[in-house]
Amino acid sequence: MRLFSIVLALLFVVSCKGGADSIAKEETQGGMGVEQGENLYKVTATPESVPAGKETTVIFTIEPTDGYKWNDEYPASFKVTVPEGVKAGKTEFSSKKGEVTKSERNGTFAIPLTLEAAGAQKLSFEGKFSLCTKKTCKVFRKATFDVSVVGE
Repeated sequence: MRLFSIVLALLFVVSCKGGADSIAKEETQGGMGVEQGENLYKVTATPESVPAGKETTVIFTIEPTDGYKWNDEYPASFKVTVPEGVKAGKTEFSSKKGEVTKSERNGTFAIPLTLEAAGAQKLSFEGKFSLCTKKTCKVFRKATFDVSVVGE
């Protein structure tokens, strides 16, 4: 009987590990205003347009949909990759350092950006964060998305 209990416990642990992997597979690529991960969130930049050649702080917002809200108890972090012609005052952001915060139902972080010339520039992000309903939470461990900012 004891051996049966041990085998049953091991099977439970293995099945839980598969569940965590399936959550990670829900992540998809997208961009500004494009809904992500089974329509669970969208990402926006405010302002969408900035003066070329002048440093401007742009607020990036992860806005949950379908009854989800930002999980501020999860240690969220983001890393941005900027193209040539764009300077970022900072490229890594963490909720542990207070750089990723909750605003109502959303997660936000600010990046000081300088676009050297006019035109659209695509910023690429990788991050980890969590969204919750009253019943469940989804964890995005390697979410990737692109957001465009326009220099004027």
